[in-house]
Amino acid sequence: DHPLVYRILEQEPLFQPLFSEASSDVVRLLKGILLKDPYKRFTAVVASRQSWFGASMKISSKQAIEEHKRRKRVQDNIEELESIITQVRTMRETTDGDVKAQQKMQSQFSKSLTGTYSHISMSTVSDEEEK
Repeated sequence: DHPLVYRILEQEPLFQPLFSEASSDVVRLLKGILLKDPYKRFTAVVASRQSWFGASMKISSKQAIEEHKRRKRVQDNIEELESIITQVRTMRETTDGDVKAQQKMQSQFSKSLTGTYSHISMSTVSDEEEK
């Protein structure tokens, strides 16, 4: 009456057609956790010790290291930009309304910037942003 129930209870699953492109480690893990005999079936502890989990943990660790490096680079860039903003504010304060002096300092400042932040100028920071 119930061929699916019979197959589940009596037949072993066919892994090869379904998982032909899967690694042997993952197929071994699946076979272990899908064993019909509960005394032979992998426990959570035994399953977690399988090589497939070990390989995925190495990948996760590597990703965590790369993420840490990326965050460090971002933090370094933020600190550099904060330093540039402080310099711009100082230059604007020391010229206090003297347009020619501001233009001269802006020119010198722009020449001193190289690489990534060369697009930044004294006019980048508005009075509203300073507040």
